[in-house]
Amino acid sequence: MDGGRAQIIERGVLTVPDEAWDVAVRQAEVIGQAGRRAAGGIGGH
Repeated sequence: MDGGRAQIIERGVLTVPDEAWDVAVRQAEVIGQAGRRAAGGIGGH
């Protein structure tokens, strides 16, 4: 699935500024970490 997205980026179809992309990636990482922490707290693992 990821390969298709990479091709789109390579072709320049996706014209998101690098800064905006970095921010989105960072937000996704933070949300993922928070989700894992919450799941770990609930599950007790």
